[in-house]
Amino acid sequence: MTDLPRHAPEPDDPAPVAGAGPLPRHAAPDDGRPLFREDAPAAAGEDAPAAFPASDADGAPTEAEPAPAASPEHLDATLADAVSEPTRALPPEDAAPAPVTAPAATPPATPHSPDAAAAAGRAAPSPAPSPAVIEATGFGMATHDPAFTGLDILVPAGRFAAVVGAAGTGKSTLLLALTGRMRPVTGALLVGGRDGIRHPGRVRTSTAIARLADLITPEASLTLDDCLTERTLFDAADPRAREANYLHAARLLGLDAPRGTLYKDLAPVDQTRAALALACVRPSTVIVLDDLDYDVTLDEQRALWDGVAALAADGQPVIAATTERSAVHPDAVVIDLEPEA
Repeated sequence: MTDLPRHAPEPDDPAPVAGAGPLPRHAAPDDGRPLFREDAPAAAGEDAPAAFPASDADGAPTEAEPAPAASPEHLDATLADAVSEPTRALPPEDAAPAPVTAPAATPPATPHSPDAAAAAGRAAPSPAPSPAVIEATGFGMATHDPAFTGLDILVPAGRFAAVVGAAGTGKSTLLLALTGRMRPVTGALLVGGRDGIRHPGRVRTSTAIARLADLITPEASLTLDDCLTERTLFDAADPRAREANYLHAARLLGLDAPRGTLYKDLAPVDQTRAALALACVRPSTVIVLDDLDYDVTLDEQRALWDGVAALAADGQPVIAATTERSAVHPDAVVIDLEPEA
């Protein structure tokens, strides 16, 4: 039996046309052996030629007539026709090239930006309000003989306050309690949104004391420059920003004393100004100052209150204690420890 061709016609292949060259997918093998193919069906009344070699009278197979070999040029042309893509019509040579317009880049809209909200037809969300400087309800000392009890205090954001009362009414104690430095306390207390009852340590680290009786005060024998260094270490302030913060606060308060001046050589009103300016080396939720009216005239007290108002307007709230009600700034929130009957 003769060898079968490498690429015998598959059942689904269409019948080749009589007289046509070999199908591209069934090209003659390279080894010279003939590729058997089926000719087209015979015309009516004729027998179809056999696809395989016929036998002679003795039954021995005879050599099949080899199919004509396809020329390489014909094979290449046939393969090119089978795989080539439709030819696109080319524009005439004298035609001007069509302009190419790049699509406009559209920046992605931020979902929460005012522009995105306006584009969507919605009102832009308003920023969350700042928490109150101080918000206390039923606040007092939980001692046998409390200095104060049942206080309701609200110092809104951007405001400053005056604790007013005679000597011995608990002004200093209240300042310590409001900054998480005096316990035990009762009631509710929020300082800049922080819970002063549950987390007094967080309140302590976010607040500052400029001066409180004889407990906290600048060292009298130091120059203002030395006091600045000491306060920077005491408050763990940023050394790179301390000088700028101090000078800015001193300007708002009206302090123009040279930094080489000893603290004890300052006038009482400038000592109060210096104590406040030194407490500003680190931004705080609130700064407290005791005895604003100590050893100063009414006019000097009013000037000090003007400086406190300027600090608050600049973003640094202050709560100051005083015994002199008449000199308190009209914009101050008054916390009265001696309410009039």
